[in-house]
Amino acid sequence: MAWDKRIFALVFCALALAGFATDLMAASSYARGCQRSNRVTIQDVSMSPDPIMEGQRVRAWRVKVRFDGNRTCYTQIEIYDSRNKLVARADAVSLRPGVNEIAVRPDSSFQFSAREQCLKIFVNVEGSKREVDAKQKVCATQRGSWSLRASNN
Repeated sequence: MAWDKRIFALVFCALALAGFATDLMAASSYARGCQRSNRVTIQDVSMSPDPIMEGQRVRAWRVKVRFDGNRTCYTQIEIYDSRNKLVARADAVSLRPGVNEIAVRPDSSFQFSAREQCLKIFVNVEGSKREVDAKQKVCATQRGSWSLRASNN
């Protein structure tokens, strides 16, 4: 009976170590992330609902990101408003070469204010945040309700 317990303990430890090694490899690939030499550009930003009424909260953000690297990289995407308030965040995003459509989780406390709100998108590149170039300026304008469509066309 003592041997059974020892074998069970040994197998349990081996499985735990194997899981730990897998977590370490995933963490190290995330830490490597995207490299400075990889060009990242924003193709489009959208929100749902659009238009959005005063006081209403954004349910979802979608960002189309063009990644010109030659291998998949892992990064974090953050959207900030013109007052540098966090609007939305997506962690551990996998960017593949080409255009990627990413769902970005909205910050539940964010609401539009002022007449126009321009957005800035950041990615984590080699451990530091960097603002991403956008095809065009991404701003929400208020004409009765807030919309990104008017500024992105």
